[in-house]
Amino acid sequence: MGLCSTLRDSLPRILKHVILIDGRPFTVYLPELLIMKGVVALYVRLVRFSFGPGKEQAIHELARDLIPAISAQLGCQGAICFGDTASGDYGLFVQWDSQAHADAASAVISPRLSQHLAGNVQGPPDIHLFEVIQAAPPT
Repeated sequence: MGLCSTLRDSLPRILKHVILIDGRPFTVYLPELLIMKGVVALYVRLVRFSFGPGKEQAIHELARDLIPAISAQLGCQGAICFGDTASGDYGLFVQWDSQAHADAASAVISPRLSQHLAGNVQGPPDIHLFEVIQAAPPT
């Protein structure tokens, strides 16, 4: 069992953070324990894609398969599937302790992600790995 799933199962609270990506606010939820101990992700992989409306079953299948698989990867500090069912715009937000762990997990997870996107996605996904500039608990 990875650090991510072990911590997630034992944490009492998740704290809300707002970060900016491409100049737009993006809400992120971090385990309180990680923040209190000063452990925050150094890297964030953001994957955005559109299934279009009416694909709720496809996104739930993707989330049920990928979130546990990502969370089990070495170095994962949190994995979230998010989206808007009205527009069909969805994404994955994954926190990593290092670029090496993020890249190693990508090699494992990318083929599974591609299987879920095939036949559902309206265009190529937008996939980026960002270095975390600053993270702090909410005030």
